[in-house]
Amino acid sequence: MDASIIITTYRRESLLSTLVADCIAQIRALPELHIDVWVIDNSPDASARAHVDQSTEVHFVHEPRPGVSHARNRGIADSAGRCIIFIDDDERPAPGWLAALLTLQKDTNADVLFGPVHPQPVDDATPMDHFYTEFVRQDSDAPAGAAIARHTPWAGFKRGLSRRPLASNNTLLLRSRCIFDAAPFDPSLGQTGGEDTLFFTELQRKHRRLLWCPDAVVTESVPADRRTLQFYLRRKFRNGQITTSTCLKLAPAEHGLAVAWMATGLLQCLIGLLFSAMWPFDRLRGYRGLGTVATGLGKLFYHERFRQIAYGQAQVSTPV
Repeated sequence: MDASIIITTYRRESLLSTLVADCIAQIRALPELHIDVWVIDNSPDASARAHVDQSTEVHFVHEPRPGVSHARNRGIADSAGRCIIFIDDDERPAPGWLAALLTLQKDTNADVLFGPVHPQPVDDATPMDHFYTEFVRQDSDAPAGAAIARHTPWAGFKRGLSRRPLASNNTLLLRSRCIFDAAPFDPSLGQTGGEDTLFFTELQRKHRRLLWCPDAVVTESVPADRRTLQFYLRRKFRNGQITTSTCLKLAPAEHGLAVAWMATGLLQCLIGLLFSAMWPFDRLRGYRGLGTVATGLGKLFYHERFRQIAYGQAQVSTPV
């Protein structure tokens, strides 16, 4: 098997059928390759089963253990593709997405490829849609094949690298170079988040080649309940927590980098407070200031006692 596309899902049946159909269409545009799709349902009652038409190309698996780590690990274990491709259940691939990933992997022999994620608001438009959706965007001006930068406070000073976040949505992994055990994604982080950042950071420390693939674009649906100040601040806080906690989850831990991120977080709190004071005069700049404060606080209050469930039953999702 040349590649396996893995879709982990939790109660997004209204989006899942279209995504699977998109993947099948792109697979059939590459008849010279053997590619299949694996839908891993992480809901307790396998609610997506009735919405997936199984065939030789599409496989449905129920993974009842809660947490996205268990779902991803199950998909990796059950599939057989030389390349493992992750796409989220609220995403849709642009035309040529699959071919772009597989072509660049073949041309560069990359161990991991990351593609762009562009936001797509759904439901009724609001005046702040652009602001609320832009934090979903994962993109880079770097050329195709550029290395993905290590996430450090000083990464912005390095030229020619892609600073695309180390998130698993829209990625390709070479199985033989990236998968070393039965649980590559840490199950202890499966409901709070950060399991993908930890996994890819470990690969960077193993000197795997993580490269940027700008032509493999997906769009991510952003429903109205995710376009709110509350959701924005909650996500910013969680991202800050992941940044610091990842340093301490590594083996061996990088305590110096964790301290550097905490110092950065303190600075972000101070700068963010100044900008948030502009809220009465410039709402957009004030909101950005609040987001900076939330990110900084997350870097400081990273301990497990402050983490909240982000996947599974607490997940904000599109209704069926």
